[in-house]
Amino acid sequence: INKRMPTFSPAGLSDYIRDSSGQYNEEVHQLLLDFQGKVKNFLFEELEKKFGDSWWEQGVPEKVQAKCGYAGVEDKHAHEDSFYLDSFSDYADIIEFNWLSMGTIFADVSQSGKRKTKIEWLKKFNEFQIRVTRPERAPITMDEYNFIQMTLNRVIPKLYTTK
Repeated sequence: INKRMPTFSPAGLSDYIRDSSGQYNEEVHQLLLDFQGKVKNFLFEELEKKFGDSWWEQGVPEKVQAKCGYAGVEDKHAHEDSFYLDSFSDYADIIEFNWLSMGTIFADVSQSGKRKTKIEWLKKFNEFQIRVTRPERAPITMDEYNFIQMTLNRVIPKLYTTK
């Protein structure tokens, strides 16, 4: 109706048009890919620094190891050629497992309660990543885009100040 009658513009229509346009998807896709690489490198380096050659066995929860196909594998070092974890949900599990050394870097201090609550944003990032890589999913809204930007601005500097 609005296209035929530009004067028809009820409250919320322009927000709806903006948020359903997908205009943030491409940028969010790139932001999340870049951030994923930074987090992945940070986790690998921190776990290796803390646990040495046994970083996988000691620093990665068994449920994450199992997801990566290494539970019960005789060669426990098969993962060393590459760090296969590519899910923000896996990263959240690793961070929670290593909370004492990583919690302050990733915790959303505006959230009270348990560790899981303070890193719930990583699970949201996982959902956002799925949505921007699969076109049939819902587009990223302006509020979600702003949440992503705010979170990246809070976390990324901490990744580099801990080294």
